[in-house]
Amino acid sequence: MPFSTITDMTFLSSLHQRIFFPLLITLLPDYIRLAGVQYTQVIADVLTILVCVPSVIVFFVKLKKNEFYQPKDDVGINLTEV
Repeated sequence: MPFSTITDMTFLSSLHQRIFFPLLITLLPDYIRLAGVQYTQVIADVLTILVCVPSVIVFFVKLKKNEFYQPKDDVGINLTEV
């Protein structure tokens, strides 16, 4: 897996804990009080899913185009070079 894909996935995994949740936990209670605290987790999860789905689709399209995967036989020989 290329380095750029690993950094993309690391960024996507940190969206929830470091971007969406702190932002929402500071904004929502001011507007809808206790319900804002209760809904923060759910809204942060939904936002994270909405951002991650296109990224995962792009990853699988590249995987299908054989950008990341090179088939190997049982002894580890790259079949595309043979």
